[in-house]
Amino acid sequence: MTENSLEDKLADVNVEAIRKYKQTHFGKYPLLEKLIKRGLSLCELAEVYGVSRQAVHSIIKSRYLHEFFKEKRAFYLRQRHKKAYVNRLAELVLQIAFAKANPPERLALSHYYSCRSNRKELDAYIRLFEVAFQFKRQGAKLNLKEVALYSGFDYTTAGILLNKYNLSDVINSRRRLDDEKLSLVKAALEAETKLSYADRAYIIGVPCYAIYNYKKNRKARISSPYPLIRHTPDVVTYRKALEFYELIDSDFNIADAMDYSGIKRKETVDELLAMRNRVESEVEKFKRQIGLA
Repeated sequence: MTENSLEDKLADVNVEAIRKYKQTHFGKYPLLEKLIKRGLSLCELAEVYGVSRQAVHSIIKSRYLHEFFKEKRAFYLRQRHKKAYVNRLAELVLQIAFAKANPPERLALSHYYSCRSNRKELDAYIRLFEVAFQFKRQGAKLNLKEVALYSGFDYTTAGILLNKYNLSDVINSRRRLDDEKLSLVKAALEAETKLSYADRAYIIGVPCYAIYNYKKNRKARISSPYPLIRHTPDVVTYRKALEFYELIDSDFNIADAMDYSGIKRKETVDELLAMRNRVESEVEKFKRQIGLA
C-alpha cells in the first residue's frame, strides 16, 4: 500500500496562498500545525513552503513542535500500515470468495468491489445477476421492471448493469407502438393540462419512455408542474393519486392502500381524499381532449 499523495493530504489547502504569504512574510509558516496533524513528512512540508527540508526541521524545533511532529507522523504511519493490512486481508477474503462463488456471485462481487460509490448491498447485485443467468440458460426474455422489483434496482440501472456485463440479450426489447397508440401520444403532448408526461403516459396506457422519446424527437415542450402533494416523505403525482383511488375503490383498507402505493403520512391520505373530485375532474378533462372520454 503506497502512501497517500501530497495532493490528497492538501485537498482543501490553498498551497499557492501559503507560498505567496511565505514570500512576503519572511520566517512565517502559516498552517504549520494543521499540516503536521495531517502526517506530512519533512520533505512534503518543505515542498509546500518552498524551502529546504533543513529549514522546516529548524522551524519545527524553534517552535517546540518537534515532539508534536514525531507523534503525529508516527500516528499517520501506523494508520497507513493498518489500512494496508486491512486492505490485504480484504483481498485475500475476496479471492477465497471468488474461488467458491458461482458465476452470478462472481460477477456481483467483481462489480461491488470495483464500484466505490453509490452502490447497493451485495445481495442486490447477486439477485440481479442470478435472475439474468437463469433466463439466459432457459433462452427466455426478462422484463426489466420485474427484475428491478425483484433485485431492488430501478429498471434503468438494471438495464445498464446487464448491458455492461454482456447480458443485455436476455432483456425484452422495447416494442414499437401501433398507430392508435402513437396518435394518443401525439394528442397527449398537445393537450392543455396540468398533468406531467408520466401522468399522461399512465392514463393512455403506454410506457413513460414512449411519451418522453416522442417529445424529445419532436422537440415538443411539456411543462413540469409541481406534484399534487409535496410533503416529505410523500410526493404525490396525479398518477399516484389515481392508483390510490383505484385501491380504495377495490375495497383495500386505508392502511393497505398506503402501504401498496408508498404513502407514509396519514395527513397525505386526508388531503388525497379531500381533493379527489378536483383530480378526477382534471383527468376527465384530459381524456376529453385526447378523445378517450
